[in-house]
Amino acid sequence: MTEASMLAEHGTVLARLKPINIVQAAVADLKLRERKAAHRDGGPWVDQGALYSFARSHVVRARSIEHLIALAYYEPHVALRTDKRSTLVVYRDVALLRETLRVLLQGEFDELQMSWIDMYVPPVQGDIETTIGAVT
Repeated sequence: MTEASMLAEHGTVLARLKPINIVQAAVADLKLRERKAAHRDGGPWVDQGALYSFARSHVVRARSIEHLIALAYYEPHVALRTDKRSTLVVYRDVALLRETLRVLLQGEFDELQMSWIDMYVPPVQGDIETTIGAVT
């Protein structure tokens, strides 16, 4: 057991993330997934060993930022199969994942934050049930 997994197991929180941090990690993971796929199709070189913050199985299945975060919220047990500190940090705070989904789906990020997010993926239209329906 590593120090990071021991801290997570005992509920020790060294720093609390904000919803925008979860969104940034989701965006980075989806971009990395696209770059890896493009490289397999003959695109520019990408370090194939680059790691995702979210669980790889969730990144592969995700259709949007919201879907990726919903997968993490509804299937947190997936993080138990990894020892990656970044994944443990993202998945250990279920309340933060729920708050991030709520903020995203209700459009409560400020304009600057949303312009950064919209450069990558436009927000999902609809309510939380529509977004997470594909998860279950």
